[in-house]
Amino acid sequence: ANRAEGEQGEEEFVELDLEKTLTWTGNAVTVQAGGEFRMPLLVPYPSVLAIQFEVDGGYDIEFSLTFKDDNESESSVLVEPVRVSDREGQLDIDTTGVCEIIWSNAHAWMSSKTLSYQLQLAPKLDMRWRKRQLAAVTAAT
Repeated sequence: ANRAEGEQGEEEFVELDLEKTLTWTGNAVTVQAGGEFRMPLLVPYPSVLAIQFEVDGGYDIEFSLTFKDDNESESSVLVEPVRVSDREGQLDIDTTGVCEIIWSNAHAWMSSKTLSYQLQLAPKLDMRWRKRQLAAVTAAT
């Protein structure tokens, strides 16, 4: 069989499985004064989590993120609590488990905050596994 050019060294490159990508969006989610809004996300495969959110009116909210690995009993803090009015970023998750995003308005006595967010969880494709699968499919025809 002919080898495609540039096949070596492809392993370092992370490809995302766009067909299995999950998206969560929330518009005008109210977080009461003294309260919090938690969003647990099941991470069934090693994935890249893209996070984007903003608080209406430029007010700030405390954002943090924890992750509980399937193989561990305790969850760990991946993003320490930080007060921001918006945030955009990506998180590389190498294992499976439950990721929990927490927007806390505990520091506010009176004012509720209105939040809009978009989260995307894209599974990382294992290129080596895909090549094996391709080879098996080619061999079977």
